[in-house]
Amino acid sequence: MIKKILIYFSIIISISLTRNSASAQQNNITTSGCTDSLACNYDSLATIDDGSCLYSTVSSTTIAACDSYNWDGVVYTASGAYSNTYTNVAGCDSIHTLNLTIN
Repeated sequence: MIKKILIYFSIIISISLTRNSASAQQNNITTSGCTDSLACNYDSLATIDDGSCLYSTVSSTTIAACDSYNWDGVVYTASGAYSNTYTNVAGCDSIHTLNLTIN
């Protein structure tokens, strides 16, 4: 009787371990995408980086002008740093700063 119980117990443990192993394998799903949280197309569900990350760009221009300067339809008459946000070719923000000196 004890042998039968041990064999039965051993079979149950074996079945249980097999099911848990299969379940763990099924849950080990990988998803490709952008894994960099700094990218504008970050995918929080991605587990493998596929090189598709896209980033914002930052650039600046320095201009010296007499009296005023027209930038994107806005006329500036005072020196200063002015910024505009555009969309770059990757579809992310592109921040451009105009460093303007009015003489």
